[in-house]
Amino acid sequence: MNVLILLGGKVFSGAEITTLRFVQQFPKDWNIKVCSSISPGIERIKNMGFDIVEWENESAKDDILIRASHFISEPEITNEFAKCARIKLDNILLDFKPNCVITSMFPIAMLALPVLKKYNTSLIVHHQLMYKDIPSHPIIKPIEKVANYANIIITTSDAVKKPLTKSKIFNTKTIYAGIDYNKYEQYDKNSQEGRILALGTWLPLKGLEDLIEAIDLLDNKNLDFKLEIAGPLDSYSAEYADKIRELSKNLVSKKLIEFTGKTENSLKNYSKASMFILSSSGPDAFPTVTLEAMAMGLPVIATNTGGAIEQVDDGITGFIIPPKNPRAIAEKIEYLLKNKELALEMGKKGQEQAKKLFNLKKQVEIFIEVIKKI
Repeated sequence: MNVLILLGGKVFSGAEITTLRFVQQFPKDWNIKVCSSISPGIERIKNMGFDIVEWENESAKDDILIRASHFISEPEITNEFAKCARIKLDNILLDFKPNCVITSMFPIAMLALPVLKKYNTSLIVHHQLMYKDIPSHPIIKPIEKVANYANIIITTSDAVKKPLTKSKIFNTKTIYAGIDYNKYEQYDKNSQEGRILALGTWLPLKGLEDLIEAIDLLDNKNLDFKLEIAGPLDSYSAEYADKIRELSKNLVSKKLIEFTGKTENSLKNYSKASMFILSSSGPDAFPTVTLEAMAMGLPVIATNTGGAIEQVDDGITGFIIPPKNPRAIAEKIEYLLKNKELALEMGKKGQEQAKKLFNLKKQVEIFIEVIKKI
């Protein structure tokens, strides 16, 4: 079985990581090739052990799919970037002869579609982006073209699947993003009382401003806590990173917030924490960080902007709160800080749920069976 993975976009984010985590678990006798233009992630993809082909535009010294992954209409994918990418893909298909192509998102499939049709290549779209209202979105016509050709569209959550169903796209199946539960269960924990963790690739839709404001609201409450913000701040832009640093400057000086930057081993961050916050203000399809936090026995406070409501049982394993609401974040943080035994119990229940519902091995088995059937 030859399987070609097509990745692309401006940043190496959770969508690409989720796809590659599945692919890493595919049968050892399958030939896997990864085609990517995501410069920040090239080395990381290589370190995951994949045979990689870079989609480069040598004359322009630019990444083709950085633009291609954001196309929303047919005319826009006729530019020189798309033409170069399709020529490259044509050569790859001729040489590698994949039984199946898996794309990490719809826009990449749109770009690749004419070449896939030419060779009648099977296509799986691993769809992980949330479009709130697809029927009225300008991207719907290209999506319909891809959906009509694709063998199946795998969505990472029902929250992602729902808008497709509304648009009468039915060749879909939800396969949750799983995690290697044993890795988290076996890791030594050194939880520090009052240590709050927020971890991720910090883009504007992650709601970091709301979280900082929530900490500001807790400043004079005579509570013993510190918020660790882990992960790169400058993934989106240097300007955004500067804005966040300015907003949090006073709280950092008071040692209520600590920026720990890019992490090579997130298990260390989870192991020190006593709770986890997902403050997303925009669509968040199925955040892996919440699963990881649950697997480490942490209660989770998450906004209801997507797949988190399928992960966290409100009031049982943590709390679901409305987005863009710093006061709601602050109230739940204060509640868990003041009710330590309940917080521990929530963490234990979340750990059990992560093991039962989101075990990577189980999800990969479902994914492999889908591939075998096409």
